Amino acid sequence: MHRLEVLSKHFERLKSTPNPAQYTEHAAVIIGGTVLDVQARPTGRADIAPGDSVPGKVRQTFGGVGRNIAHCLAILTKQTCHPLFISVVGADLAGQAFLSQWQGLGLGTAGIQQVQGAATPAVSAVFTLGGDVAAEVACVDALELHLQPATLTKHQHQIAGAHLLILDGNLHPNVLQAACKMVGNKSAQVWFEPVSASKAAGVKHIVLTLGPDGAVLCHMEGALMCLTHMPALPAAIANLSGAGDCLVAGAAMHLLQGGDACSALAHGMAVARAAVQSHDNGKKGVGYRLSKFDTLAPNFIASSGVRSLSYGADTDDNIASLQQLEAEMADNARPHDKAGIVSLIVRDSKPRQLKERLTAKNGKLQLAKLPAVRNQSKSAFFKAAKFVGDKRADVAEKAFGKPFAKVYISASGLQ
Repeated sequence: MHRLEVLSKHFERLKSTPNPAQYTEHAAVIIGGTVLDVQARPTGRADIAPGDSVPGKVRQTFGGVGRNIAHCLAILTKQTCHPLFISVVGADLAGQAFLSQWQGLGLGTAGIQQVQGAATPAVSAVFTLGGDVAAEVACVDALELHLQPATLTKHQHQIAGAHLLILDGNLHPNVLQAACKMVGNKSAQVWFEPVSASKAAGVKHIVLTLGPDGAVLCHMEGALMCLTHMPALPAAIANLSGAGDCLVAGAAMHLLQGGDACSALAHGMAVARAAVQSHDNGKKGVGYRLSKFDTLAPNFIASSGVRSLSYGADTDDNIASLQQLEAEMADNARPHDKAGIVSLIVRDSKPRQLKERLTAKNGKLQLAKLPAVRNQSKSAFFKAAKFVGDKRADVAEKAFGKPFAKVYISASGLQ
């Protein structure tokens, strides 16, 4: 999932930085799913229709709640935590691609089981020109069929010694129960990430996210329910994708450092804020997506408008904000006229005719022709005023065709 790779530089700005001495091998164990996300979008003028094929783009990325949290946690701890990620993929092209990518990120694959004959969990979505989901097909049976309690026994030693166990809510209840029983560390904490409110029953602390209103931490003290509300941090939202997974990873990092639930949630919200503010979140490459081109001609392009704009880069000098862009342009840190940069100038379909009314000559501005008062003698109002002897009509008539005494320039430009 590319969004977590490009977020690393934002996470480094957080005041709380992990101390490698606090982490032990597999201090965190994450059990959850790995999912191949396939998204198809039309790019031409034609929208999708049943039984028809249209040109478009197909994008494939790896996701899944467990996978995302494991990746984000490794980034936050700067690869010093080395969380053990237990998951299942198929012995197919998608499964092999995921293992190669995971190893390329410097993360271990000891907990990932590759099952012969099984298909790597995948979700395929087709979007309309307007960006709405037209259809979606999910094939995630492998997670429930092949990630069984027996799978966990291979990693019982690591689970028993973990300081933090994170469980994906999509797991079978038998797996959730078996994993909790294997925890041997009395001070260990279990984070359950449910996919529905009904699956969150029986936990000690509950984190309820409220979108722009922040989050609430709920816990019981005897017969009393205590609620701690944390308002959302101010953010210039660019993309909400992956915010929830980043919140969990940020909170998990602080729990591993010995923090309490309340301060862990605060850290998680700070990480989520960095995620939603990143223009790179969920995007790769700089590009414009247009709803359609209305007219194409050799010397101009007419379009109904830019539908969406995405920024992205694999380097550290990507554009993260308008203020950063302005600073780069001011000190020429980023040349915008070098080879390889493409600019698109969109003009009206009918070329504008040049009207030389105001010209510059010998350092002075000159009007080629002074605007004159329009002749309104044929106007019904003027005729009526003349008929009744209104003196204002006589004064106006004397000015017809004569230039204005004063001219105010409201707008000007270069052609």
